[in-house]
Amino acid sequence: MNATRIAVLVACATLAAPVLAAEHFYAKPTKVALHSSEPPIVVTATRPTDDQINGEVVDALAGDDRLAGRIGVQTLDGDVELSGIVTTAGQSRQAERDAKSVRGVHSVSNKLSTRMGGGRY
Repeated sequence: MNATRIAVLVACATLAAPVLAAEHFYAKPTKVALHSSEPPIVVTATRPTDDQINGEVVDALAGDDRLAGRIGVQTLDGDVELSGIVTTAGQSRQAERDAKSVRGVHSVSNKLSTRMGGGRY
């Protein structure tokens, strides 16, 4: 074949591909039985429990290398209270952001105190 015929065949194949794909895409739907012997399965999103939220907040705080100090976490109805001591005010704000990032947390009460210095608490 010469180069002109090859170019024409390639052009035709390029133009025909979307048409063939569209025919496949718009094929007639198959019939679906509307009545089934099994009841439908309904999946609802579950709200995490306070224990789960508390554990995830503790994990988030423990996994943040920017925090130093002792942080206590208590959760009641999705409201989290942070207490304890951190080194800087910036760490206090970071701990609050970490807690707020956990799914299920409604609010965070930040009662963290700051103590300057890098000693152990």
